[in-house]
Amino acid sequence: AWWGRCLTTVERAGPTFVKLCQWAASRDDLFPAAATARFARLHDRVTPHAFAHTRSEVARTFGEGAVVVEPEVLGSGCVAQVHRGILPSGAEVAVKVVHPGVRELVECDMALLKIAGSALERVAPGLRYLAVRGSIARFEALMRAQLDLRTEAANLEKLHALFAKDEGIAVPRPSSDVGGRDGAQRDVLVEDFVAGVPVLEYFKTHQAEGKELARRGTEAVLKMVLHHNFVHGDLHPGNLLVDATGRLIFLDAGICVEIPDKTHEVMVRVLRAMLENDGDAAARLLLATDRHAAEARDAGSDARETAFVKGFSDFVERTRHQPVFDSLSSYVGDVCRLAVSNRVALDASFVSMALAVKIMEGLVVDMDPTFPFVEVAMPFFMKAQCMRASKKELNKLSAYSRAMLDRLRAEESSTSSV
Repeated sequence: AWWGRCLTTVERAGPTFVKLCQWAASRDDLFPAAATARFARLHDRVTPHAFAHTRSEVARTFGEGAVVVEPEVLGSGCVAQVHRGILPSGAEVAVKVVHPGVRELVECDMALLKIAGSALERVAPGLRYLAVRGSIARFEALMRAQLDLRTEAANLEKLHALFAKDEGIAVPRPSSDVGGRDGAQRDVLVEDFVAGVPVLEYFKTHQAEGKELARRGTEAVLKMVLHHNFVHGDLHPGNLLVDATGRLIFLDAGICVEIPDKTHEVMVRVLRAMLENDGDAAARLLLATDRHAAEARDAGSDARETAFVKGFSDFVERTRHQPVFDSLSSYVGDVCRLAVSNRVALDASFVSMALAVKIMEGLVVDMDPTFPFVEVAMPFFMKAQCMRASKKELNKLSAYSRAMLDRLRAEESSTSSV
């Protein structure tokens, strides 16, 4: 009951605090599992703003008659709400409009959070390993990106391009011409309208298709994580629809994570070390991603790092007879709990990647408990290793070729001067 009242209070506090708690729910490496499980129950739904605001904002942005917007609200999140619309050509579109006053509210909330973060680091130096102010700065960047719908439009375009040849995946695209303007503007986004049913709701009436949907979703997430280096950061059943043809549709791409190349390399090396049952190496690779470890060191740091490495090695040893992908979601949870207990802050993008796989595996289990995750995942992992190895060799070849060209030019220059 107490937690229920807390969650209700957070939902009423506004978009910043809802998003903050949702962000906390995704950071199993920073917060206890009991807290993240409760934060995950927060609903990203708020009372819609008046239709008059939607209509006036669309008219102000694109001109009167550029798009006819229907009054019914299809969905209302803490930043914006969505309506169905019709262009003069007759094409159906989805129209997303930012709530009035939300930017001012976020500015005020972020100022309060920064003050609270500074105070927390002063009064609780033991929490310095979390780099509270740095975390708040990253969260602020995330919030500001979502307040500009052009960010979501760019993410949709990139996801669409990445999956353009995949007939089983669909991603709506922003409209290119709405009243003579691009459909992606700061406060209003007009995009393709894609009709569909939430994936788990669809599965209830199409259980025979569960294995195929599970395979399609798993392959899509593995491609994003291992091959494309561009991950949808807000995967949940509400953002995954199935259309009439059985395609899986990705919606609401306001948050996408582009994994830094070094982090991606560490991720592949960690998975490889786990496959080779070298828990010690995997743990030390993860410790190397803790960018704030040096500034937060204290008398107990060495002991905690040793405990983390030993705990990770023990964990790998316990699971050495299980394929690494068979229970990846539980592996992620175990690693994050180990990080919390030993005050190790894992790289945020690494955790975002792991969370995407964790969520998809949970959906897969719901649709098909016998789904062969390891058989599907291993080829993607092996291809990722080959792609990375090929890229390194190509870079070496390019450097060698440049050196050869420089030598030839130098020789030619010396010859002509003679």
